[in-house]
Amino acid sequence: MAVDSTKKSSRLLQSRRYTLDTLTDGQEAFTRVLDLGSVEIYSQESLIPSSGLPFSGSSQNGFYYTTSGTISNTPTGQDLLKYYYQHRMTRGVVVNGRQVWFFIDPPGAPGGVDPTGIQPGQQGNFISPKYSVPSLSDTNTENPGNPGYLATVRTSTNGTTFSGVINPENYTFDYKTGVLQWNTAGTTPASGDVYISTYQYVGRTLASDQTQGYSGSFSGSFQGNGAGLTDIPASGIVGLNLTQI
Repeated sequence: MAVDSTKKSSRLLQSRRYTLDTLTDGQEAFTRVLDLGSVEIYSQESLIPSSGLPFSGSSQNGFYYTTSGTISNTPTGQDLLKYYYQHRMTRGVVVNGRQVWFFIDPPGAPGGVDPTGIQPGQQGNFISPKYSVPSLSDTNTENPGNPGYLATVRTSTNGTTFSGVINPENYTFDYKTGVLQWNTAGTTPASGDVYISTYQYVGRTLASDQTQGYSGSFSGSFQGNGAGLTDIPASGIVGLNLTQI
């Protein structure tokens, strides 16, 4: 019997296993149903600002917001967010009358790319409005007064003259994978391109924490056997007691 996708989705959201569609939700066992790799976990999520976002205009395209809250137009090694202003999305070739758009940097060929594979330069990990304070959940990234994380989508036939902001009800943008779909086939632009302004998470993940480690100063107290400590200065030895620093 085929998998009932509706029942399976419902059970996974409840942290239940899916085995048979003839069982009820209450009969399925609770278990771990998500498989997340360490590269998918944002370890600096707490540093993502929820208001007072730093960028909104063309002069800030490609700028970085660092973990210390400063702004840079080049990577610093301590970067948290990257801002893209009116970046040209790459058209996917039409399949069964439908078309999607991909966030590729640099943009791919205007003629379209194969939507069945991951393209070189394809970007993901964009910041969604869930990271905004509630009052900014419907405020877009180009708002000059108080921008939010809602992606700003426009169209253009020449790359210089742009349409007004497209209503988010007309499309779906997957912030994790960088894929944009028009909700109905008839609303997809017949000519020209799609442009988007959005923030991307470029901070550390659990994977990079494991490989890069941490460095810096420490203030406080430490208790332990001291095994592995090196480069202890003579001035750090108290009373010539070699067991005490």
